[in-house]
Amino acid sequence: MNNPAKQWETDPNLVLAGPPSGTAAGPIGARAIVAADIASALASTAAVIGVAAGYKLARGTQAATGTTTIATGLASIASVVVSLVGAVSSGTAWVSWSALASTGYFSALVYALTSSGSATPAASGVAAVVSWVAVGQ
Repeated sequence: MNNPAKQWETDPNLVLAGPPSGTAAGPIGARAIVAADIASALASTAAVIGVAAGYKLARGTQAATGTTTIATGLASIASVVVSLVGAVSSGTAWVSWSALASTGYFSALVYALTSSGSATPAASGVAAVVSWVAVGQ
């Protein structure tokens, strides 16, 4: 960059915000301080906003047929959100989850309709990809 004083105008990685209170005004000084504050906050904690202290997020995708055990990498699980990836078919109507006695694992249960005239769920015999996010420790 030929003119460092113009970096704030062209660098998409700089945070575009006003100066924090008690700091020197000016485009480069303000943005450098804000960027440094953000970098420091990210480096000092692995916490996720909106999740209690000590909890982590894990996520992934996995092929599942019927009931499939999924390892999260967490020591314990507080909650899981799981969904089907892609279009729903008669062989894969919906998915739910169930906690397992083994900590850090859950079962993804992929269901299908038993027949076109019945809404009774049955374990799916068709492979589906499920996407999941788990909160735990």
